Amino acid sequence: MIQSYLTGPVALTSNTDVVSFTTDCVRTRSAYPCGGWLCHSQGSPLYKTTKGGNYRVTFNANISSDTVGQVAFALFMDGVELPGTRVQTEVTTAGIYSNVAFDKIVPICCCGNGTLTVQSV
Repeated sequence: MIQSYLTGPVALTSNTDVVSFTTDCVRTRSAYPCGGWLCHSQGSPLYKTTKGGNYRVTFNANISSDTVGQVAFALFMDGVELPGTRVQTEVTTAGIYSNVAFDKIVPICCCGNGTLTVQSV
């Protein structure tokens, strides 16, 4: 397991920005030398799986915008949005926060790998 999070607001500059989590607080053998299942450096938006399996990804965020409109995020693997992970909210008053979340099992083929990112859409 790895738990990555952000504290405080982060301004995204475009509707396709990836999210870089600043802190990894729980790591359980995820990147254990030469036997782990994940290559990830703290602060990087890239989570590269190195072994096949079913990976559970949980995302929870309080999001807002300086402008009225829709705000959305999704989980991507190798640059492709994964179905069932898009979460969005309608900002009707600038600066008001809404909570969005998803929980997804991501299957990776037994001889495969994939790079996971959370991205604005």
